[in-house]
Amino acid sequence: MEPAPSHEEPFLDESGPVRVRRLIVATGIEDHEPTGAADELELGTQSRIYAFVDAANHTEEDVSLKVTFEPESGESTGHVSLDVPAGAPRWRTWAYTRNITRPGRWRAVVRAGDGHVLARRSFEVR
Repeated sequence: MEPAPSHEEPFLDESGPVRVRRLIVATGIEDHEPTGAADELELGTQSRIYAFVDAANHTEEDVSLKVTFEPESGESTGHVSLDVPAGAPRWRTWAYTRNITRPGRWRAVVRAGDGHVLARRSFEVR
């Protein structure tokens, strides 16, 4: 029997008219793209941790997505709202937090306005 993976695989719900095409945890953003993308980060070596979101909105209304950074246990941080315009086949945006202050397994989570999880990605803070 193979050992369990050390981190959960990224999840992208591709079933609806509002989708997250990419979700990347990174230490920076440059020219509207993530820099320092990693699934493992060193505590205290960066002032911000970013959740880069590449989304598509195939509806006729603007939508607001909510991004949180969630530890395995305890309070989540971030709680950033990101607006994606109506009819956008590709919209790159990001959220960040400065409040990851303890090591452990974390997840960046993107939710629709109704709370439905559209994307999630695990990362380790050491």
